[in-house]
Amino acid sequence: MSGYKDDSDEEMNVNQIEKDNEVLLDRKSHVQMTKTNGRLQVQIVTPGELIVKNASNALCGHGTFRDDQDQLLSSVCGIVERVNKLISVRPLRARYPGEVGDVVVGRITEITGKRWKVDIQARQDAVMLLSSVNLPGGVQRRKTNEDQLNMRSVFAENDLIVAEVHSRPNRDGSLQLQTRSSRYGKLENGVFVRVYAALVKRCTQHFHTFDFGVQVILGNNGYIWITKKTPVDENKQKSMPFYTSADADKNEAEVIEGKDRENICRVRNAILALQSQFLPIYPATILDVIEMSKGMESKEMTLPDITPLITKNATARIQKKMEEEDMEVVEGGY
Repeated sequence: MSGYKDDSDEEMNVNQIEKDNEVLLDRKSHVQMTKTNGRLQVQIVTPGELIVKNASNALCGHGTFRDDQDQLLSSVCGIVERVNKLISVRPLRARYPGEVGDVVVGRITEITGKRWKVDIQARQDAVMLLSSVNLPGGVQRRKTNEDQLNMRSVFAENDLIVAEVHSRPNRDGSLQLQTRSSRYGKLENGVFVRVYAALVKRCTQHFHTFDFGVQVILGNNGYIWITKKTPVDENKQKSMPFYTSADADKNEAEVIEGKDRENICRVRNAILALQSQFLPIYPATILDVIEMSKGMESKEMTLPDITPLITKNATARIQKKMEEEDMEVVEGGY
């Protein structure tokens, strides 16, 4: 990997780079990195930290500002990103921005007009129109005024739901959701966990079932749902693999107890342990923590002196993956 240079590079001196270090840029992610002792490192800055000494030819992006001495400083804690002359800082902890097709878990906060408002840990509550949901029983027809009056029979205030981001932010900045697929709907009989949205790794499948009988929905927005694996008809195995409101009517009296409750608690504490160490959350890292926690009670997993120990394998997995990505960047000639 060679240094990425343009006409303004000679005038832009990056802070805290020694003479034997090299300023590099991953053109795929636009993340600015430094090469120290042969190892690539992401440049992380804190509020008020100097990014560029002479920023006369630099453009201020999000998370940066220019002082009286024409220096570019960071206004948030995050990772430095650069696109040509535009320099910005991506916050490590931020509200969920939302992308079309994302799977999200949310809570109904308000019903107004022909829409539900849903809290998805974004800057504003998302909107879900009456026309964007399936009616009870999967009936496909045009929505009427009677359906509008009976909206609370579908989703009521404080209900937890799993949905999909349908469209980009509206003029007011809110996202639009939809639950037309049978795999989306109301969530019941489980545990809700809230983590930083930045920690939930984007995967090809955010619905996951572990071998020990626990199902997890890893919402891209940082809201996670954990429940017991429920028996599903073979004909519906692909279309409805999770416990939603469609199953609730049939299993209303079912109580999760014994070993299933213990496994759910263990998965929940594994997720919290990963968050405490600021590690990416996805099925592989969750399993790493669970494997390391065998032999101890689930309530011990969240103790401050225990979490670094049970997340060792997950940390090693992330470091190995970062080294592999570093090799790809170097071999790519960026």
